[in-house]
Amino acid sequence: MAKSSRPRAGKQARMNAQRARAKAKAKARAKAQAKAKRRAQALHAGAPEAAAQRPRHAAVLPGPQHSPGGKPPAVPAPPRSPTPAAPPAPPPPAPPADVDADPHEPPAGPPIPMPRRVFVVAMLWTIALVAIFGVWISIGAVRDALPQTLGPLPIETIWFGAVGGLLISLTGIYDHNDAWNPRFNYWHYTRPLLGAFIGVLGCLVLLVLTEASTTRAIVANATFYSVTALVIGYREETFRTLVMRLTDTLLASDGGVPHGDGRAPAPRPPRQRSHKRGAQ
Repeated sequence: MAKSSRPRAGKQARMNAQRARAKAKAKARAKAQAKAKRRAQALHAGAPEAAAQRPRHAAVLPGPQHSPGGKPPAVPAPPRSPTPAAPPAPPPPAPPADVDADPHEPPAGPPIPMPRRVFVVAMLWTIALVAIFGVWISIGAVRDALPQTLGPLPIETIWFGAVGGLLISLTGIYDHNDAWNPRFNYWHYTRPLLGAFIGVLGCLVLLVLTEASTTRAIVANATFYSVTALVIGYREETFRTLVMRLTDTLLASDGGVPHGDGRAPAPRPPRQRSHKRGAQ
């Protein structure tokens, strides 16, 4: 009896184990089916929203592959090659330069303020000329060591010509500091030097013309030629224009030297000058 009961108990235990495994498999299968059903319902519910959000250019590829909702997936179309951009239009041609425009006027556009360095250089020239005048007046040893004349002209003509150039520079700074022409920066830097040279040359020209018009000996008056150097240094442009016209008249006369093309230069009509021309 003991031997026959043992195989029966072992068989019963195996059957119980098989039933437990079958129940576990059925339970797992039911969970998987429920999960798949919920996923299918979710996909089916989101299909209209996905269709509304699908881009217009999306294409549906035919084939056996379908989504769980029963609709084929939307595949975007391949991107189009970018259209080459048109070359930029060439800039409009610049208007022809006005040959009759006054170069002393500021350029077109918004006004340009004067650089501060121009005023600083003018003040340095002022200090230097005042210091030279003080040394010349107060220190006799310096005055005796320097020559008293520059050829037939008094030596003071150099200083007075430089003062005239400085005066016209300061006038231009005062009148045009709010609408500045940058092309005159270096002109203001060297204006006293230019006034000194032009003042001395103008006095020499005046002396030569005076001697040519009389047979008497001319004695250079220091005061007269100092004032002349001051005036010519102040208006050096006017003096240069007079010298240029005189030279053109002499070279264009009969027996003079004509231009390179064999013709005498045609007289140019006088140009209307701005009332601020001498101020910058």
